[in-house]
Amino acid sequence: MIKIARKAIAVLLAVTALILAVLPPAKMEAATTQGDFEMNGSTLVKYLGTATEVTLPDFVKEIGKDAFSNHETITNVTIPDSVKSIGYAAFENCPNLKSVSIPESVKTIGSSAFSGCEKLESVNIPKKTEEIGSGAFAKCSSLSTINVSPENTNFIMFDGVLYSFDRKTLVQYLAGRPMSSYAMPESIEKINEYAFWGANLLTAVSISNHVTVIPEYAFDNCNSLTAVNIPGSVRALNAYSFGNCHNLLSVKIPDSVGYIDELAFALSDRVNLENEEGEAVDTEDRNDTSVIYDEEITEPASAETAEPMETAETAEPAEIINQYVDYQDNKLPGEYGSTKIVGNSAMMLIPPQMPVKGFSIAGAEIEDDLSVIGSSTTFRGNDYQLVNGVLGGYHGNDEMLTLPQGITEIGNRAFYKNTGIRQVALYDGITTIGDFAFARSGIESLMIPQTVQKIGYAAFYHAENLNNLMIPETVETIELGALEGSGFLKNWMETEDGNNYLIVGDGILVGYKGEGGNIAIPADVKTIGAGCFMGNQTITGVIIPENVMKIGEDAFNSCVNLKQVKLSDGLEVIEDRAFKNSGIEEVRIPATVKNIGIGAFDTTGNGNTMERVVFLGSVLPDVSYKPTAERLSAQDLRTLCFEGTATAIVPTGCNIASGNIFDEYEEGFRGHIYEITKAASTDADGELRLLKSNALPDETSGEVVIDPHVMLAGKNYIMSSVDDDAFLPYKDCGVWSGRDLTGVSIDGNTSEELVSLLSMIAPSTASPTENDEESAIHIQFSHDGFLRENQAAASARMPGNTKAYTINIANDVTDKYILNTAFYSYYGEVADIVMVPMSITMVDEETNIPVKKLATGKLEMTLPVPNRFIGTDHIKVGAINDNGMLEELATQQTSVGGVSCIQFVASHFSTYVVYRVNENGEITTIENADYELETILTEEALMPVQIDGVIQTLHKSVNGIKVKWIIIAILLCCSAILYLWKDNRKSLHFK
Repeated sequence: MIKIARKAIAVLLAVTALILAVLPPAKMEAATTQGDFEMNGSTLVKYLGTATEVTLPDFVKEIGKDAFSNHETITNVTIPDSVKSIGYAAFENCPNLKSVSIPESVKTIGSSAFSGCEKLESVNIPKKTEEIGSGAFAKCSSLSTINVSPENTNFIMFDGVLYSFDRKTLVQYLAGRPMSSYAMPESIEKINEYAFWGANLLTAVSISNHVTVIPEYAFDNCNSLTAVNIPGSVRALNAYSFGNCHNLLSVKIPDSVGYIDELAFALSDRVNLENEEGEAVDTEDRNDTSVIYDEEITEPASAETAEPMETAETAEPAEIINQYVDYQDNKLPGEYGSTKIVGNSAMMLIPPQMPVKGFSIAGAEIEDDLSVIGSSTTFRGNDYQLVNGVLGGYHGNDEMLTLPQGITEIGNRAFYKNTGIRQVALYDGITTIGDFAFARSGIESLMIPQTVQKIGYAAFYHAENLNNLMIPETVETIELGALEGSGFLKNWMETEDGNNYLIVGDGILVGYKGEGGNIAIPADVKTIGAGCFMGNQTITGVIIPENVMKIGEDAFNSCVNLKQVKLSDGLEVIEDRAFKNSGIEEVRIPATVKNIGIGAFDTTGNGNTMERVVFLGSVLPDVSYKPTAERLSAQDLRTLCFEGTATAIVPTGCNIASGNIFDEYEEGFRGHIYEITKAASTDADGELRLLKSNALPDETSGEVVIDPHVMLAGKNYIMSSVDDDAFLPYKDCGVWSGRDLTGVSIDGNTSEELVSLLSMIAPSTASPTENDEESAIHIQFSHDGFLRENQAAASARMPGNTKAYTINIANDVTDKYILNTAFYSYYGEVADIVMVPMSITMVDEETNIPVKKLATGKLEMTLPVPNRFIGTDHIKVGAINDNGMLEELATQQTSVGGVSCIQFVASHFSTYVVYRVNENGEITTIENADYELETILTEEALMPVQIDGVIQTLHKSVNGIKVKWIIIAILLCCSAILYLWKDNRKSLHFK
């Protein structure tokens, strides 16, 4: 028996040797060295020499990836006619490379081929070159022009910029172009990735009105760039599109932009911009594109008509004009979540405050028992919810609490309604106290650390026991309602200390208890806090000094007797509804103002609208808005900055083109814009020139009537001339106004000149669209994870809603580490989760303002199953909330028109994740994936690499002999020994 086994093994070894003998080499060519050139066939893999001037040999047909990258000595390169392509990053970051001679044979120049060659002065594009990759000449700071062959029909060079031949694509803006500003030709429809990367001489840029997407890294590392004008055609800003622009101060982002990647302005630490839904944010919030506001602020009513909301805890007094509605999510006592019917099934929405499974912090004996992921500690259990440095909740019963280190943010609602808490010790390192963080809690004393910069919306709202609050000078932002109803503010208001102004943090005015009349804001105030004077009936005039940079949201809202306000130079931001429903009749906007929030000067609620606005600067402010406008219920807050104001005066030479507060597609100004052509005197009226009219046509007659008489500073002005383009906005009147235009007249009269001006404008055929509940919401896909033919099965509805909204389903670029951590905090120990993340956003079609939060409303959504999950079951949907935690949504699978779909209920818009669990409800990972699709994907990804690796090893040589022949010889020797082995032992016989 042993002999038979031995011979069988010998045969197997011989067969194995035979297989190895005929096994072909892997499909690769071994690298060889020819002089200073490491070659792989005809591809130059690496230049190994140290020469300053290099002429490539004729046997090179392709310059491979990174072949010369980071080579420090090379100054000039001559490429022979044998070369057909220059590979990715072939000459990247060669610090001394000055010139390159590219032959006619080269058809392709790869991405980043010469990027970072800061001394490169001379390069040519031959006539046969067909493709130039993104960023091929990025950050070549000495390169001001490229010699493009006049016979090349693919590219053209003009004024330091490389374009496609049809002038529709901007290929590369040369970093050596000596100009500081650049106005993109209107023919440009596409900007290549890395097109402006490293253009450090550029300070201002205006983008073509035909560009729809600012791609990845387009303006990255433009360190001198200070201002960018983005037109209304742009719909998306992708990752790092304006990253690392350290001097970027002003960026115009119109309402048309439906998607802003959370890394679009990464490390641009001075920029003033709006978030992906249009919010104007401070520097520290520039990347926060998913702030969700759970509590509702409703439109402030007048003192006479206010109908305060009552809660189970308290009824707000009628004199409180601003109304907050505490977040209840429609829950009844004892319920775990709200239910909603989709189709015929009841679905459960589980709130984020639900305890997480499987771990009790109280049972941890040492700190090491707490799980650590990367550099962020994730606490799970009934006491803390801490994910990625954000404290999302505390569910313990301690009165005196010292928080663990590692927290960078007190998350939204972290201690909301925790009436047992009395004191919380906060460590340095915390930068933000989130929305409603301590609202309605029992907190009595809190010392905010020196590292905190922002206190969020309603953070201490009705924390009535909070009598001792220390706010350091590092705090730059205190959002609306942060101190409303707190013991801290109440005690100060009731103390008679002769100090009428409460100033905290970095010069933030948060309280006033003076006698009114004409007041002057103290000189040490930098920010007039949100809601600071709201509803004050005693103030009649206010002087705002030069040191004030921002007037906060609702600061003077409903100050009905406020008739005069003097705004000084230095003011940069006037936030939403700052002077809404005040008594102001005329306002002068300083040249320093960059942003004006929606509804800021909407005085229509008084029935006595502001008559005129005077802009003192030649650069007009942009329209901005705060998160309070991004709630579904905040439709009445989404009004024009100057709602009801009919007249605007601008200085001579002011740019009133599209993309500013006068853009008819912005929520800024609707009326008549003039410049003064002759100043009024005591003896004669002044004269005005009408520059632009975008007043809404009368809803009934469709006519626009212009009053040529304007009172300004107590003097009369008369319109004496009209700009040729003054009425051009009416060409598209039906689009931006939704109304038909029948005519324009001046003081009721229509002159021959006016008729001539209007003759070129076709009447609008606009008619209001009637929506029903099923058709009101439109869904668009820009996510590559859904089959195009399945997208028509998607639908969304909000019960009772007929207003038009657009929902966009886009690729989500949230870091997978963050997503994995969110899943870990919910499910426990998981790794390599199989998921499809997506960004879901919704926009109000009338105003183009995004809607982030549905408050007590719910949106029922049906989406096709993503490609990677087609044919599988147990699919789930989760949402990442504003604290970075996973909300598991009740989900059901169904079929729509034969397309497999998933249904769920959304209450806010953020990052959503489709993932799979097994039949036991356990999270599906790559390790335990039990369905065919993931197995196939894993095998396809791994097996060819493993087999090729073995084959390549076998075909390597040792002392000139290939490894496989050495192994074959060993196998044959072993086979022969085993086969020929004879057992010479004699048997022993016992007698």
